[in-house]
Amino acid sequence: MQECEYLKHVVAKIQVFQPDLLLVEKTVSRLAQEKLLQMDVTLAINVKPSVMERVSRCTQSAIVSSIDAQLRKPNLGSCQNFFVKTYVLPSNRFKTLLFFDGCSSKLGCTILLRGGSGPELKKVKNIIRFMLYVAFNWRLEFAFLTDEHAQPPVQSNIAEDDMDNEVEENATIPDKGPLTVEQVGEPKVSVGPEDSTKKVEMSCVEDFSDPLHTLLNADEDDAALTEHRLSLKTQVLPLSNSFKLALDSTILCCSPFIRLTLPYLKTEAGRRCELRKFFSDEIYWSPKTCDTEEVWTKMEPDDSPLSALNAKNMQEKVVILPYHPFTFQKLSSSLWESAEAEALLADFRARGGRIQSLCQHNSGKAESSPGHSPTSGVSTEQHLWDGRIDALSPYNHQRVAVLFCSYSPTSSNAPYFCVNPWVISMDFYGRNDISLGGFLERYCFRSAYTCPNTSCDTPMLEHVRKFVHENGCIQILLHHLDNPPTAAQNAILMWSWCRKCRFVTPLTTMSDETWSLSFAKYLELRFHGNAYTCRSLHQQCQHSLHHDHYQYFASQQIVASFKYSPIAMREVALPPPVISIVDEIPQVSAVGDEIRDLALKGYWVYNTVVETLCSLRAQVQATKYEEFAADLMEMQQTEKNAFKEKIEDIQLQLTSPNLKMCQSQDPSTLDTSVLNEACSLTWK
Repeated sequence: MQECEYLKHVVAKIQVFQPDLLLVEKTVSRLAQEKLLQMDVTLAINVKPSVMERVSRCTQSAIVSSIDAQLRKPNLGSCQNFFVKTYVLPSNRFKTLLFFDGCSSKLGCTILLRGGSGPELKKVKNIIRFMLYVAFNWRLEFAFLTDEHAQPPVQSNIAEDDMDNEVEENATIPDKGPLTVEQVGEPKVSVGPEDSTKKVEMSCVEDFSDPLHTLLNADEDDAALTEHRLSLKTQVLPLSNSFKLALDSTILCCSPFIRLTLPYLKTEAGRRCELRKFFSDEIYWSPKTCDTEEVWTKMEPDDSPLSALNAKNMQEKVVILPYHPFTFQKLSSSLWESAEAEALLADFRARGGRIQSLCQHNSGKAESSPGHSPTSGVSTEQHLWDGRIDALSPYNHQRVAVLFCSYSPTSSNAPYFCVNPWVISMDFYGRNDISLGGFLERYCFRSAYTCPNTSCDTPMLEHVRKFVHENGCIQILLHHLDNPPTAAQNAILMWSWCRKCRFVTPLTTMSDETWSLSFAKYLELRFHGNAYTCRSLHQQCQHSLHHDHYQYFASQQIVASFKYSPIAMREVALPPPVISIVDEIPQVSAVGDEIRDLALKGYWVYNTVVETLCSLRAQVQATKYEEFAADLMEMQQTEKNAFKEKIEDIQLQLTSPNLKMCQSQDPSTLDTSVLNEACSLTWK
């Protein structure tokens, strides 16, 4: 009864808001469903939180976590039309979609893909998602480049730079050999008057009627078009050279005029470094560097529907055991009266279900089991990849890894770091990322932000933060302005200053698109976008905008400066496991030269001491310190005489006739007492 009363009160609270549609993340009680049905409220259950957030954005509605703690009426979203449509998919499957029609196009949209098999639609979905990401990023990046007065490089200059880099990096690349082109057939092209006009027709695309599927199911008569093709033959390049060519021909960054450099271990200097022997021959793997075409054919999934492909995946991960004998047992009396039936029941309960997950080391046994049928296509793909990551896939390069640290020379932690250097992997518009404006407002312009180190009480204005990536470093400094520039409230001003020609760009207010730019993308532009120059009327500055310019962001009385500086890359050389020390006998001539140099330096030191003591005796004459100065003079004279005697003794022994006669003999037979004494003196 209490549950029924509680559900009635909850439904009554919902009825006060007068909604037409209600989306719920999980299930709803049957009694509440009947009450909502009487109120003519459409109910959708088991809606994912991510889907609810998208619907909330498009319809401008609020997500209510609890109806009991609701003190005021939430914002109810709206759309012009709502309807439900069910699609019949292959293999007698159904898919029901909810359509929210008439929402603002600026808030979002839904792209519905139809036609073709599941693997094909999955590929198209990934491509469309990546295209939307590239278009969205370019919208924000273009606004940022406009606000900072960036000038894109000329295409001819980029081509010249690429040619120079190619000559330097490929200095040891052998000749590729001739490229043979064989013309198999000559296609005939007829141009008529209909080619000058374009016809646009609206048609409904049915399942399995898309061009991809039509091409796969083409008749044999259409195969005649494949006769007109080009046959290419080229020489197979080494693994390192093929990776360089594949990298040059692959676009990995979604920003224009940004090209990633060749990894250090793939360069000529990296191949000769000390640590290269500790890595495998194939450090960066990609299907584009493989020699055979079987890689791509094996990686292609089957043409079966997506549900069948998932079923095959499940068959590889689980094994279905046979039925337990207890399920066929005929029970004519109570189980407790028969010991055999009781033991059979206990064994049935102990074994669990028929579907069991496979461990990795038991996968080979499952292939031979009667209830398991492996899928050749999927298993081949998994064995082919073998956990390797495609180094030339654009999807794997939409992130940047930086080394971050923070310190203050005036902090109590000095000379140690307030934040020790650690690597941050920032996904563009994703994990560990933040907008550029959000970073400035939260970590630069917010007065309440303090050092994350609890033992540091120094304000952030006196801290230095650094982001290091490859051979560059970006340093962030904060300064207080006594006379800040005039700007609108909560606006961020930005400008830059060239450290080479001292040119200053105009003062610009940061736009909303620039504020929303990914901070990780901003760092990538500063590290790799060295081709951009400053846009001015008379082209006063032609230096790199992202490498030679200091960029400033100001808000109220705080200005943040971002300075790029190159760093020297160091190599790590590990010592050998066994260190061998050879006790070599020093040469007589080398020891004699060292003794002469030591004598000259020693006499110079004693002469300097004598001059200092003479001036000191003149100053303390007729005082109580005169006797002390005389004692110092006698002490230095005694030490000087001992030093002179030691030097003369060693020189006499080095120039003795017995030693000269032994120089022509084997060095191992020499009496090294004199040499050791001389060496000990020089080392002291």
